[in-house]
Amino acid sequence: ACGWFPIDFMEAFKSLGYVGLLLMIFDGGVHMDLGMLKKIGARAAALAVSGCFAPVIMVWLVYQYGWGYEMKAAIAAGTALSSTAIGFTVQVLNDNGILQDHLGQLIMAGAMLDDVISLVLLAMLGGLKEGGSFSAWTLLSPLVASAGVMIIGYFLRAFFVCVDRKTGLTDRLTPEEVVQVERKRVMIYIVSMLLGALGIIWVADTINSSYLLGAFMAGMLATTWPHFLET
Repeated sequence: ACGWFPIDFMEAFKSLGYVGLLLMIFDGGVHMDLGMLKKIGARAAALAVSGCFAPVIMVWLVYQYGWGYEMKAAIAAGTALSSTAIGFTVQVLNDNGILQDHLGQLIMAGAMLDDVISLVLLAMLGGLKEGGSFSAWTLLSPLVASAGVMIIGYFLRAFFVCVDRKTGLTDRLTPEEVVQVERKRVMIYIVSMLLGALGIIWVADTINSSYLLGAFMAGMLATTWPHFLET
């Protein structure tokens, strides 16, 4: 508005913002403890469901029956408030050193599930629009796609870990080594994981899942090498 930057720069700044957000979510996936996730899965799901639907229901009731707005407008306002700022959440937890604690893992898992549920709510809004096609598949497609990304990502990591244990492919990737050859191998692994993350993000977005969920699962896959986090 002030004319400080050419308008052509707008898309470039947006792209930089998305890159930073995806890197934060990728880092969140790297910090996820799968063993702890199995223990807190049910609580994380309850946290996500309540945190997502409570704002929608409250805003819908107040806006429609208290202030006289139409139902679609009231639901849209509630959906806007239900989304979790996952990037900001991960960064705050990480900065305060609690990302790998029990509470931090619970919050992060709940936030990722909340993002998936928000996709379903957005699909519902799309069906409620004037002329929008509303069907069961409209609601289920984001949920099915996101479940597929999580399930396939989890089993893919388990497969990679099994192969690595049998073949010892990452045995020479030791972060303590300062030999130039070893450092090159480490860099190749890191770059390969980041390039693979781009592919996973693209697939997740293409099949109507969340690109943030794709970045999160890519971070979990990167931990096939146990020393990836500390490196």
